[in-house]
Amino acid sequence: MPDVIKSSRPNIVLFLTDQLRADSCGCFGQNPNITPALDSLAAAGVKFNHAIAAHGTSTAARGILQTGKLATDTGLFTLNGTLPQGVKTLAQYLSEAGYQTGYVGQWQLAGDKATRDAEGEINGATPVELSERGGFNGFWRAANNLSDSSDHEHGYLFDENGTKLEFNQGRSAALVDYAKEFLQGVGAQPFFLTVAPFDPMPQQLSQPITYLRQIYQDYIERMKASEITSEEENRAALEEVQQHEREFDPKLAAQAQAEAAEQAQKEREEAEAAFKNAAESEKAAKDAEEEGVNAVKELTVNENETNHWCYLCDPEVVANLPLRINLPLNTQLFRPGLIFEYYYYLGQCRVLDQALGALVEHLKAQGLYDNTVIIFATMTGTSLNSRNNDLNCMTEDALKLRTGTCHYDTVNVPLVVGGGAVKTCRPVDDVVSNASLTRTILSLAGAQIPDDIVGENLLDLAHDLSAPEAQGPQGKPAVTPNEMALPPHEGTITPGRVQQALVQISENRLGRALVTDEFTYAIVAPEVDGSTTLSADHYKDDFLYEAFSDPYQIYNKSVDELYTDIKLQLREQLLDLIEQTEHIRPSVANAERYYAPLDEDEESSAEADSNTPQA
Repeated sequence: MPDVIKSSRPNIVLFLTDQLRADSCGCFGQNPNITPALDSLAAAGVKFNHAIAAHGTSTAARGILQTGKLATDTGLFTLNGTLPQGVKTLAQYLSEAGYQTGYVGQWQLAGDKATRDAEGEINGATPVELSERGGFNGFWRAANNLSDSSDHEHGYLFDENGTKLEFNQGRSAALVDYAKEFLQGVGAQPFFLTVAPFDPMPQQLSQPITYLRQIYQDYIERMKASEITSEEENRAALEEVQQHEREFDPKLAAQAQAEAAEQAQKEREEAEAAFKNAAESEKAAKDAEEEGVNAVKELTVNENETNHWCYLCDPEVVANLPLRINLPLNTQLFRPGLIFEYYYYLGQCRVLDQALGALVEHLKAQGLYDNTVIIFATMTGTSLNSRNNDLNCMTEDALKLRTGTCHYDTVNVPLVVGGGAVKTCRPVDDVVSNASLTRTILSLAGAQIPDDIVGENLLDLAHDLSAPEAQGPQGKPAVTPNEMALPPHEGTITPGRVQQALVQISENRLGRALVTDEFTYAIVAPEVDGSTTLSADHYKDDFLYEAFSDPYQIYNKSVDELYTDIKLQLREQLLDLIEQTEHIRPSVANAERYYAPLDEDEESSAEADSNTPQA
């Protein structure tokens, strides 16, 4: 048992989210802070700053968690995949170790459990059978896909007997209530409880442009209100200063009287002009409204684009968010109009955090908190549809555009281990994979861990700052005049440890990626359908990004000759990981530089230039 945990057999609560970007959370950089409960948990526990999702598809990532095996071992690599039968699971290991288990929320490992109408539209969900629950044979309050049975206001899920349980409140709050039901029934036996909210997941709307218009108008109104308030505060402060000056300077007093008379005359003239031009003012207002509608069309989505994804959240929650939010730079570049939807995405993050806070408070009220480890983890992040529009994307399906990427948006995920049973407060800067969650949880429980469980015990990296293990390099000094220095780390980093994580990519492409503390390098299998094919013998370069000079991953260096040596070194590292995990060593070709096709006028001009005699 790691020395960062107070108890040898603690209770374990896994709060498992999906589609949650690390940069949406206050403790991982979001400003203003909208996740106070998570931030409090991180401040009193272990925060992993560089946690990487092992797979870009959430179903596959969930399969890794439940089995401790990568997608290439289980065959579970698509959104509608099923947990393989005959593979021992996390719940079974923990049950054998003497833990009682419970599962609440989104399961997503039983294939397609949706019921459909005559037109094929989803109109409900069916229970997950006992044989499909991955060893969670006791307390069960879940649905295979909560989007089929609920929205952010009401819905239903199923208990261990397949009985439908309806709720009429926020979805995340309802899940916490079901978790409380489990916690009220626990005895002296240690427990492992998974709470898996569906939020913050995108919801598809049939008429997105109408929804986005409303978001846009709400945003403009809030902007105007904020500007008016700020202007009034500035004016009041200025008048107070001027009044103070007039009391001591007669010249200023005389000047103030002249200005007041001039202002009065100006106001009379403005009132007369406003009265005379009432009709023109009304027309201008209509023009402004039409301009706003056109603006949201241009910045967000074409009116004919029916597969656009929007984010649902209670408008009252959104209204309480700060007006000035931190929209990531890369998202601003690739989808500038996202700011209107981003409010609603962050609103879901706030609701999620409130659910986490309610769960923590209940653990404390039940006297369970001091002997409980709470793991806040995320399967994958989301690019918010700002990535995967490149030549190697093998599908135009809107659903798959959100998956299968090597970019930080989807692979850099929040990971925090906290709770009363954790005695170490430490941020960790080591690059880690969330594939290590299975081994970490089994280690916490003192269970027997088979050799074929992937990953490492993450808490072995949570060193005390006074320990020799924590005295890793705090930054990287420049060695030559042409080399850039890396900034210092926030937390501990383990010296001698190879800082790398493997990402398997499917759905919109078949690919693999290596994420290190300095670079992200990805390869793709050319012309291969990643939704039907698990692996390949041949790949080519896809992406190469440098973390320090390009933190938002905007400039792809895979065809940059200055980075050839670095790319080849990273390629060998990646191939070594593929060989270790998939037992094959594929070939990788260099990416070809892409040139946009010429239009007819450009082709004619280019042909004429080629026929011109050279001097």
